[in-house]
Amino acid sequence: PEGVFPKTRPSGWWEQCHCWVEGGWAYRSHEIYKPTGWAVAELARIRAWGGNFLPSFGPDARGELPEVAYRRLDELAAWWRHSGESVEGTTAGPWPERCNVPVTCKGDTWYLHVDWVWDGPVEVKETTRRPQRLTLLRTGETVEWTATAAGLAFELPPSRISSLGEVVKVEWE
Repeated sequence: PEGVFPKTRPSGWWEQCHCWVEGGWAYRSHEIYKPTGWAVAELARIRAWGGNFLPSFGPDARGELPEVAYRRLDELAAWWRHSGESVEGTTAGPWPERCNVPVTCKGDTWYLHVDWVWDGPVEVKETTRRPQRLTLLRTGETVEWTATAAGLAFELPPSRISSLGEVVKVEWE
């Protein structure tokens, strides 16, 4: 799909192309780039369904991008340094079936991707396992959680969520 997240999970290999620039695929001298938090959220949703994300940039005739593009890429690189393990070498997770935020997996570890505009509890349903620990990847802090009838829940106050979103690493017993 191009520019629109699919309504149902694609089967097999798939890729989503999307413009990081508001308003189109080509170069514009007045380009307005979407926030990097948007790109991280799109990447998380796409990886949670096993896809590849192809963001589009429109260079000028000399192959240059506007300064804002380089700033956004630097922000993405900074996010990747602390949270890249959540999307690199991972498999699709049980989202939305068993969690209300996008999930990627690596063995017995789940990565819960809390969107940059998220407000409310994160809930993991239908799990019979207990987590060994929950860790906020950006800071390394432990995330407190509570057992629920369906599984577990935790909440990150909006003041604790960065403009790029957060990833909570769940290591299962």
